[in-house]
Amino acid sequence: LSVYLSRTLAMASAHPLGQPQVAQLTWIEGHAFDVSGYEHWHPGGLVLEHFIGRDATTVFYAMHPMSAHKWLKARRVEAPNAPAQPPCSEPLRDAYIKLHSEFTRRGWIEPSLRPLLNNLALSFFFFALAVWMPWGSSGVLPPTMLGLLVGMGFHQLAFTVHDCLHGGAITNKWCSRMVGFLLGGVGFGVLSDHWDDEHTAHHVMSNCIDHDLQQRNSPLITVDNKQRTDKRDVLPVAPAVEGWLLRVNHWFWILAATWGGRIALQLVGIHWATEKPKHRAWQVALLVLHYAWLAQLLSSRSAPFPVIGGINFGPWFAGLITYLVAGTLHIQLLINHASRPMNSDKDGLRNGGEDWVSWQADATADVRCPRWVDWFHGGLQFQIAHHLFPRLRSDRLRDATPEVYKLLKEHGIPVHVHDGIWGGVAATSRQLATACKEAGQKP
Repeated sequence: LSVYLSRTLAMASAHPLGQPQVAQLTWIEGHAFDVSGYEHWHPGGLVLEHFIGRDATTVFYAMHPMSAHKWLKARRVEAPNAPAQPPCSEPLRDAYIKLHSEFTRRGWIEPSLRPLLNNLALSFFFFALAVWMPWGSSGVLPPTMLGLLVGMGFHQLAFTVHDCLHGGAITNKWCSRMVGFLLGGVGFGVLSDHWDDEHTAHHVMSNCIDHDLQQRNSPLITVDNKQRTDKRDVLPVAPAVEGWLLRVNHWFWILAATWGGRIALQLVGIHWATEKPKHRAWQVALLVLHYAWLAQLLSSRSAPFPVIGGINFGPWFAGLITYLVAGTLHIQLLINHASRPMNSDKDGLRNGGEDWVSWQADATADVRCPRWVDWFHGGLQFQIAHHLFPRLRSDRLRDATPEVYKLLKEHGIPVHVHDGIWGGVAATSRQLATACKEAGQKP
């Protein structure tokens, strides 16, 4: 009730009585809906602004549960007040709805504990080895071995957090988010609420420089020269430093992702928490607990090597290896999108009437791999199906992918697939080298 009243008061103050208002309309399945004042009540935030005056059927189906259709009825604009529907790709739209309905009928979009338990079991396996595996007479592990095991535990735990926050594991939304927050904050070491906010925008506006915060890392990682010319949230650095970063962009991104990905994610999350400390401080407390148990594990289970000047650097070395191994996750995340160009609101893909499905397919790439390594990728190798159907359970992505490819190809939309993870790394390096050349530098 308090949330409803606060949003109602905010809308009233933003639109005083007596002033003529221009309705903000979007179209879903051929019907117009008035979404005026969405900035005050829409859970997805400002991403809705990009669908004002255009068809939003596919993105609505992708991002919302079926229960959201009940909410739509109150905002429908009936004839003769409804203007004509703007141009859209009706065959693509209808084919997407048909496939979405088929996945729903099969139960693939319903939450399931199976992928959650599978990933938790793998994560527990690696952490259990780190805690209890015997090694030599001392019982402690070499720092490299300890770092490998803990890093792989984090790697698998990340997939669990991802599935929970997508609502693919637990039916009750509040419980799903709480499990995601605890596993993300205390377990994986990320402020899950902040990550979830960014991730929603990432799914709706993939590789869009004005909304996709998870892909805007310039100049540390410049995927597209538009990131520099558009100048949105670009880290201010000296021109000489920016030039050097552009020239080494095509290989430096691997170091930045593996060694710096987790640290950057945590620092940005802490900065986000300081904006509203009263409401977000508890998530920072979870991060403190994360580092408390991690430090205890590394210090108690790492062999004293190397020892320099009487100081045991074993736990620190194990920590570096942990970050390196867990950093492979950031490599996996980047090759799905950083291997593709970015776009802005000035590009024809977004302002030329193309359906949202076309945006997603252009910004996303899959990784071809055998079934026996699916555990390592956690569903990230089927990123196209995941982005077009984000509520699809991760354990059904492989089964759904051929049908998604068929949908795209039947409507003339290219499908981008890398040959293994190394093919994705090579494609990403080529894209970053292209950004360097577009900026007038030589990689």
